[in-house]
Amino acid sequence: MNQHFQNKKIRADRCAAPESDGARLSKTDWLDIALAAEIQPGQTLTFDTRALLAEMNRIAVPLRIKVCLVLIGNGLIASARRYFHDGADRVFVYDDLLFNDFRPNIYAHALQHFAIEYKPSLLIFPDSSYGRQLAAAGSELLRLPVMENAAAFALRSNRDLFLPGADPGELAQITASRPQLIIADELENRGEAIDDPGRRGELMICELPDVLMN
Repeated sequence: MNQHFQNKKIRADRCAAPESDGARLSKTDWLDIALAAEIQPGQTLTFDTRALLAEMNRIAVPLRIKVCLVLIGNGLIASARRYFHDGADRVFVYDDLLFNDFRPNIYAHALQHFAIEYKPSLLIFPDSSYGRQLAAAGSELLRLPVMENAAAFALRSNRDLFLPGADPGELAQITASRPQLIIADELENRGEAIDDPGRRGELMICELPDVLMN
């Protein structure tokens, strides 16, 4: 590991409980759907990412599950609540100097930690250079296949991925494990992005995975 990362420690006061009036976030079931967000300069989401959050909401509401946004970077905590306005129910933040520059293999350890601790049924990557590099690194670390070009995706009642027209054998490999990993294609008919300043949710400031602290 690069010398910059050696002996890296995280201060206890950098971690916080969820903003949920004392309610504990369940880690027992593979339920929710999550998006590995790509952050633009100014800490905003791309329009396609915001539209994808809106689509995730349309899937999540009938199933009574939550839309999670996973943020990895440096200096994100102060503005993390803004992403509730874009459609996230839960925002998970991995914020540290380790993530100041995009290194897929380093970022993937945060995603592995998120997947193990919070158990999303579906983990989505944006269809971009960032998303594809992170999906490749995450797939290797989690030892799970990733479905590319996943257009018009949905979830069945048992949280298995549903992709009309997908190869049945490839889809079976994806649905056999959790989390299911997909790279979401951009869809021309994707609906309008959510813009709700009154929307609130749970904010989770996540600890660094142990592997990055040694």
